[in-house]
Amino acid sequence: MKKKNIFLCMLAILFFTNNIIIAQRIHNNIYVNDAKAWQTGNKLSIEMAVDGSKANLQPNEAIILTPAIKADNNIMELPKIVIKGSTRYKADNRARFFDKKNTDNNIILLKKSESSKISYTQTLSFEEWMRTATFTIKQELIGCAECKKNEDWDSIGDGIIVEQPNISKPEIRFTISYIAPKTEAVKNRDYEGSAFLDFQVGKSVIIPDFRNNFKELSKIDDILGQLKNDKNATITSINLCGYASPEGSYELNNRLSASRTQALKNYLQNRYNFDNSLFNTNSVAEDWAGLKKIVEESYLPDKDKLMEIINSTLSEDAKEQKLKTQASYRTLLNEHFPALRRVDYKLDYIVRAFSIEEGKEIVKTKPGQMSLNEMFLVANSYEKGSNEFKELFDIAVRVYPKDVIANINAAAIELEKGDTAAAHRYLDKYQDISDSWNNLGILYALEGNMDKAKEFFLKAQINGSSEASENLEKVKLLENYEQRIINQK
Repeated sequence: MKKKNIFLCMLAILFFTNNIIIAQRIHNNIYVNDAKAWQTGNKLSIEMAVDGSKANLQPNEAIILTPAIKADNNIMELPKIVIKGSTRYKADNRARFFDKKNTDNNIILLKKSESSKISYTQTLSFEEWMRTATFTIKQELIGCAECKKNEDWDSIGDGIIVEQPNISKPEIRFTISYIAPKTEAVKNRDYEGSAFLDFQVGKSVIIPDFRNNFKELSKIDDILGQLKNDKNATITSINLCGYASPEGSYELNNRLSASRTQALKNYLQNRYNFDNSLFNTNSVAEDWAGLKKIVEESYLPDKDKLMEIINSTLSEDAKEQKLKTQASYRTLLNEHFPALRRVDYKLDYIVRAFSIEEGKEIVKTKPGQMSLNEMFLVANSYEKGSNEFKELFDIAVRVYPKDVIANINAAAIELEKGDTAAAHRYLDKYQDISDSWNNLGILYALEGNMDKAKEFFLKAQINGSSEASENLEKVKLLENYEQRIINQK
């Protein structure tokens, strides 16, 4: 029986001890049980049970408990709990009875003997600063004549339980650079071609319907007809250069190439009534440069020997005699020499300037007559990113495939689409050009190479690019987001 009593006594002690562990003792011997503060969405909930029945409180004293949410620079006080000694409680009740105005419904008023189980709950709006705040209770010990004897603060529970913030990745749209091309003071254009004309033996007059002449003359007639009838174009010069192939004597071929040049000039003057001052004529007796290129690109069995003869310092007539001894000479004579007998022509002309509205039509039919600057202005008359806007830059790079600005702006369109592979094709060869640096930064950023992106953005910023400055700020936003994700983990 004695052992059983000892066992029961130990259980009681354990039970009592556990209760003490659960309860938090704060100043003035007040206990707080099951204190919790937690966030749910935009609300903060507070729960606790307060036991003030054992408070160190004289009959004429009062303890004001003020729960509060407290951070470094912020504090929000919640409704108070006032525990009063017996004498103070009776006196204050009489005073309230005669002075209804002093009643505060937000204050919990209890006398010490009735304060063993104070259930306290509050719900308030959650503010971001509360994420690092603590749940506290301020105690004020009030004596007679409302004099404050003491003030103490206690942190309650395990702090505020907050939800992990929903960190969403910032929607970043980098600022792409479109470079304005320089204005062309004069829009000079040209057209080049070759006429492979046939002549009757011993004559240097062009007969249009002789052999293949009609087809060859039609090529130059078509372009000249277009230019003469084009109110936007003015022909400034016609450059002709005749060539002969390396068979026969050099002296004869020299006369032949010159006469072929003159023949085409006479034909054009008679047909179009061109002024003599428009023409610039020249001739090359034998086109050895053209023959060299043909042989270099051929698969002739004696190619090396042919090249040795062509590159030698022998006279033209001596070279021809040596060529005749080679196995492939017949092939050269019949298949390749005809291509060397020709008159090359280059037609120079200027095109007038176009307004934006004119350019919108011209770009559909004769985009080559427009300057890059005119295309740029027309593109920017449309909404940025529209199909018309994008199409203008695509046309520009097709008309001017070797122009740096045309390539950079074409890359900008590909970056708008998110096509990094296509953007690389336009930009990679211009990494030393400052106008490309901002777009190169965007390209590497889209590929996730932020170190390379920042390198180009910084170079562009130093060079005066406002777009690059904006993009560096956007990179910072992404880096801050990534750091917050790491910190949250």
